Amino acid sequence: MSVSSNFSNHLVSEFKRTCSNFIQCKKFLFEVEQKNEITLIFIYLYMCKLTDEIDIKNKYSRKANAIYLKYFKHKDNMLNEFDWTELELYKYNLSEIFNYDVYCLKDNVVINTGRCLFKENDLLFYRYKIERQIGKGTYSNVYKCYDFKRKQHIAIKAIRNDTKFINSGNKEITILQKLKHKSICNYIKYFKIEKHHFIVFELHQGNIYQYVKSTRFSPMNPKLVNQIAKQLIPVLVYIKSINVIHADIKPENILVNHVDDENITVKLSDFGSAMKKNNYTVGYIVSRYYRAPEIVLEKYGGCDYLIDMWSFSTIIYELLMGTPLFPAKTEKKLIYFIFKELGYPHESFLSDCRKRNFLESQVEDRFCDSFQENIIKVKGIDTNAYEFLCASLIWEKEKRLSCDDAMNHKYLLN
Repeated sequence: MSVSSNFSNHLVSEFKRTCSNFIQCKKFLFEVEQKNEITLIFIYLYMCKLTDEIDIKNKYSRKANAIYLKYFKHKDNMLNEFDWTELELYKYNLSEIFNYDVYCLKDNVVINTGRCLFKENDLLFYRYKIERQIGKGTYSNVYKCYDFKRKQHIAIKAIRNDTKFINSGNKEITILQKLKHKSICNYIKYFKIEKHHFIVFELHQGNIYQYVKSTRFSPMNPKLVNQIAKQLIPVLVYIKSINVIHADIKPENILVNHVDDENITVKLSDFGSAMKKNNYTVGYIVSRYYRAPEIVLEKYGGCDYLIDMWSFSTIIYELLMGTPLFPAKTEKKLIYFIFKELGYPHESFLSDCRKRNFLESQVEDRFCDSFQENIIKVKGIDTNAYEFLCASLIWEKEKRLSCDDAMNHKYLLN
């Protein structure tokens, strides 16, 4: 039996006949309260579409929900249970009624200042049920949620309520709205509650880091690594074409859509650190293991799209070998690891690096003979991958393999 079957047909008919505006509705409320409280659910919801004031919409939708819970405690999702055609509200888009898509009038989530620390079964934005946290970063928490409207699981990124992080969230949303590529994690929508930005994404099985962790960091099948490269290098070409630098490519930001012994499908995610191409080094960008040397040494013109190519190339190595190429705990150590691998850079590279002392203070013998002691191990696994890494992991970004040229490299053409 639907909730609407408990409405008074007489009162509903009288209401429709006499109430054509919000003021008339308010006058009619007293008579309904005395005769059939459940019918108020219909009246309150109908009143929501007669006003443009969001506070009034919220007030009456909550009143309707309170009555619903009073008489129908075995239900917890008012709008899923309602037969909207009987309420004659089917002709109205729900976003027009409440100024946003509503699917749960029950709203029990507590929005904290700072980070949003949701609990299991919290309901957000009258539509999403929190199931569990699936990610956490500097700027945000990510939750697996159930979308009552689409009847599917999605991921929601809750950005921290702080000026710096809000600005980052606004920037990410602006960039996401411009992106359209089959190998980029789809942005669905965003909304704002109490100065927190929430971004809704499609949900995936997990990310590359979680996958390799599940295999105890065993080297990945070279065939799968090659498939990842063939899917993501075109993404780098695409974002370069629209002057966007991702600036945080790492295993955690490569989502796994499907994987088995022979095939893998991935998508690039998290554009929270992304930026438009510029000619100046900025502050903290790119996770340390995957940070290009021009960023660490604060080289003029460091924020080029080639920092993404560096990051992705180190990931290729990591997946093939089962261990990071530069697992440094500090930036100084990172530069030392790069030196041990690539040798000492040319003076033309160091000349306009503000932090060249990071390297000089650690290196006594600039002619160290340990050049490519790790990368060369890839040669025994995949010769084309080895040549790809040799071409892309170079101190001077101008000499580095670009994503455009990578499209024609035999590692991708093979």
